[in-house]
Amino acid sequence: MVVEKQQPTTTRGIRTIDRPGRPHPFGVQWREFDQDKNKVTRKTEFFEKEAERDKKARDLAAMKREGYTSTMTREEIASWTAFQATTTGYTWQEVVANHNSFIASASNKKAPVIKLSKWIDDYLVEVAAMVESNEMSRDSERHKESTLKKFKGVFGHVEIDKLDADQVKKWISSLSANPSTFNSVRKILFACINRAKEKRHIAHNPIDSIGSKSVVIDNRQRLLTPQQTAKLFAFAKDHSTYSKVLALMSLEAWLGIRFSSAYRIEKSDIDFEGKTVFLPGFKLKTGMRTGQGHLIDTKDQTTRAGLENIWEWLAIAPAAAWKLSPRAYLQLKSDCFTAAGVPHPRNCLRKSFCSYDLAAHANPGRTAYLLGHVDQTELWNDYKGNATTSSAKLYQSITPRNAAQIAQSA
Repeated sequence: MVVEKQQPTTTRGIRTIDRPGRPHPFGVQWREFDQDKNKVTRKTEFFEKEAERDKKARDLAAMKREGYTSTMTREEIASWTAFQATTTGYTWQEVVANHNSFIASASNKKAPVIKLSKWIDDYLVEVAAMVESNEMSRDSERHKESTLKKFKGVFGHVEIDKLDADQVKKWISSLSANPSTFNSVRKILFACINRAKEKRHIAHNPIDSIGSKSVVIDNRQRLLTPQQTAKLFAFAKDHSTYSKVLALMSLEAWLGIRFSSAYRIEKSDIDFEGKTVFLPGFKLKTGMRTGQGHLIDTKDQTTRAGLENIWEWLAIAPAAAWKLSPRAYLQLKSDCFTAAGVPHPRNCLRKSFCSYDLAAHANPGRTAYLLGHVDQTELWNDYKGNATTSSAKLYQSITPRNAAQIAQSA
């Protein structure tokens, strides 16, 4: 009796068959789509020698990988059968032709033109929904809303497809001579109008033709000296009201956490025993887009040096420090700077941490990790040379025990 033995292969849809005792005992079997018959067919070929059969199997596998032929698995056959049943006998060519015709027709349709005032209202509703789903921060929402309402007050009567780029550019320029402000407003308007383009209210975004302005930033002007930082923290530590900002302000100054993330952090995000801080994705600027969180491990061999002081500052923060609303924290922090007599450049605590950490350790990879940056080369180019090694070591040595002394040092 002849027994057929099926041998497994490494390519799905192709199998080998052994028929001992036959003149051509070595077979290979595969399925492929027959375009003429518009159906899947099974094909089998037998050989006298095993080597010939194996060569045929290898050739079929190679052709399948390179797209010259299509051997079909059982799952693919089931999918094709379901396709034929669903399309009630139409060939795949007819289905594709009808699909392409539909897409072409749909792409030529344009949504009704609307006034810019109506579109801005609709867009802000979408923005609010993004805030509710943690895809955008409330700070970003407030910034967009403020800018777009001003824009609406001037251009609201214009139909959105009649918006003139030159007029918009002049309006943005009239708001401020600061190039950073120009770029910020342009970015908000671009996002708003581009959403209208996505919904086919307009064919192109006129803001796209408005170029951004070059901005030269000297980060050294945005730093606090170690003495200024020590003065700020010593003042807050001994004040009954301003001590409430110690916890979140420490996360900014000693770990470089963005203020927009710091005021979202809860005490439960911090492992005081393990000395780690975890920021969930919805509490991060980049995490709101990617969903990825950020873990800062201050006990790690490559990061623990220079980070010991944060745990001393967090240890003395009062319970009320973890109960501040974002608005209350930002206002109280600003008042604390003023009352302490310390200058308050925008984002100065994070900028100071970044510059001093880079100067102290000359390790952009370490600093980028702590900050949650992706591009350490850009970080190195922006912050190298902002501070001396000695001032960096002094900055990272500030604790509740020596802050008043360092504040008074030359």
